[in-house]
Amino acid sequence: TAGRLPRVIAVSLGTNDDPRNTSAFRAAIRETMAVVGPRRCVVWATVKRPPVAGATYGEYNRILREEAKRRPNLEVVRWARLAAQNPQWFGGDGVHPDATGYRARAEAYAEKIRRCP
Repeated sequence: TAGRLPRVIAVSLGTNDDPRNTSAFRAAIRETMAVVGPRRCVVWATVKRPPVAGATYGEYNRILREEAKRRPNLEVVRWARLAAQNPQWFGGDGVHPDATGYRARAEAYAEKIRRCP
């Protein structure tokens, strides 16, 4: 139940989903926020990965930012932007960073967690 959840919830969802299924991604965000309630903070990272079936994850990231504008307890880690600025963090699959990238990702989450209401 939501009563057993911690005050801050870190989320990283969407990377393995079909980027054409935007309605399911929006529904997942809304369901997550409904379960955690307004008193907990959710920190969720944008998706960085190569296109799937010719579709990029830009719409997922736009939806996440849009949903965050409506919810003061949803903080967005701009991982896609940070990753684009640092392509040397990634190997051939374009999804998984190296140790430096994972460290930067963790620091980005920590910064957002400190901002939680």
